[in-house]
Amino acid sequence: MIKKLITLTAILVLSTSHSFSEETIKNSKRFDSKSFGFFLNTMTISEQSALDNELGQSVQSLGIYGQVEKNNGFLLGGGFGVLNFDDKGEFDVSVQYSGSDSYFGEEATAGGFNLYAYVGYQLRAETLVANFTTGFEVFRVERSVHNCSGCPSEDLSIDAGLYLKPRVGFKFGETWWLDVTYTFYPSGDIENSYGLALSFRR
Repeated sequence: MIKKLITLTAILVLSTSHSFSEETIKNSKRFDSKSFGFFLNTMTISEQSALDNELGQSVQSLGIYGQVEKNNGFLLGGGFGVLNFDDKGEFDVSVQYSGSDSYFGEEATAGGFNLYAYVGYQLRAETLVANFTTGFEVFRVERSVHNCSGCPSEDLSIDAGLYLKPRVGFKFGETWWLDVTYTFYPSGDIENSYGLALSFRR
């Protein structure tokens, strides 16, 4: 799988190198650029991890990210996302709210967030970018009742770890870009991820 990913990235870079070469000369003296945006990823959890945590294999992450590009193409960035699971292990909890003598049935469901940071290299033309990044991602997940501090909860163990991500971006308007991404996780409990990112770059 890693060999296929590297081969795919090499083909992408070689196929776009001609259009990038002229722009690289033009932009060789540009200042560092920054981008901020939103992303939506669909991830696949390994079958064993999904069974162990009573989850479906598909999980969505919606969040924000920021990135700095140096004038030599070097990238540095990070992001934060909220996770949405297909929870197979929900359980009911009786909750007594403040000021009430009655108990109400609430469901404890899986939820959490992911954090990641990365480095990489980018080639840019006027309306097209291609880059390859590698980074580290952390999940924090629990099954709990929303907004209930005293209710029982269950920590879920899902490791993401190191990842490799090729990405292609297309410019529209003056400063907006739409990126298409694929992420491969060589270890941990996440197999891969497909995503879209909408960003403002300057």
